[in-house]
Amino acid sequence: MKLDAKHLATVEIVRREGGLTRAAKFLRTSQPALSRMMSDLESRLDAPIFDRATRPWGLTPLGASLATQGASVILAQEQATRDLEQFKFGTTSALRMIGPQFFTDGVVSRLLPEFRALHPGVSFEIDSGYAGKLTDAIRFGDADVAFYPRGVGEIEEDLFFTPLASVHNVIACRDGHPLLQLTRPRPLALLDYGWIVPPKGSPLASDMELVLSDLEMQDAEIVFAGGSLASVLSFLAGTDCLAVLPKWTVEQMGLLFGIQIVELDAATPRRLLGVLSRRPRELSNTTRSFIAYLVEKLGDH
Repeated sequence: MKLDAKHLATVEIVRREGGLTRAAKFLRTSQPALSRMMSDLESRLDAPIFDRATRPWGLTPLGASLATQGASVILAQEQATRDLEQFKFGTTSALRMIGPQFFTDGVVSRLLPEFRALHPGVSFEIDSGYAGKLTDAIRFGDADVAFYPRGVGEIEEDLFFTPLASVHNVIACRDGHPLLQLTRPRPLALLDYGWIVPPKGSPLASDMELVLSDLEMQDAEIVFAGGSLASVLSFLAGTDCLAVLPKWTVEQMGLLFGIQIVELDAATPRRLLGVLSRRPRELSNTTRSFIAYLVEKLGDH
């Protein structure tokens, strides 16, 4: 016959409490009710669980075996309760995130130390990706949050988008660049300098094509292509090349690398950047707390 996990746990509680009276009190039931439950169980098993010749009752070999299994049930229940409490109210889990590299590295990573200071038990995992990789990471459980620029793909109904702010890109150069000496550089002046191309497939790469097309510079010289954010900024800081970068990134990293914005009107599309996740009720407390923190720090930027 199939045994109920509740019955196994009850046998262990009777053993642990040393008798029916204390076990009934622990279980918040009456001693007669508990006694009937145990008698009914013995009838169903057609075998004794308790040695009634002893005071208080001892366990038969079968009873001892059932109590051992009941102890495992109780441990599993306690662990499940702790896991549920942690999910709902705790902030001590790993937080997995994914997004465009230039944003995660240039903006988000700089916020993580402060968030961890507020929630010391949190650890972080960061991956980079664009468009479909972002939605797949959330849908298949490979990430808790994705930094998603609207306009690069559709968001299916099973995912949830929390907006942060409208963002756009700018043309950037090193400190002391000759263009910075001009009050208002004309597009023609940009033809004198090489360009850095963002990673293929990124929204930034498509935005750069729009910028160059708007400035009628489709034949601009490409000097550096791809690379990480750090390598792009390092190259940009050491040459007279130009690059199209997120304004947020330049504002966050510009002082560190010696990078400035070229004040030139360019047709860079504005995108609504936000956090892509599962539905709020499906999120751990850590993830909900992190999204709220991002809204506070970056919302309406």
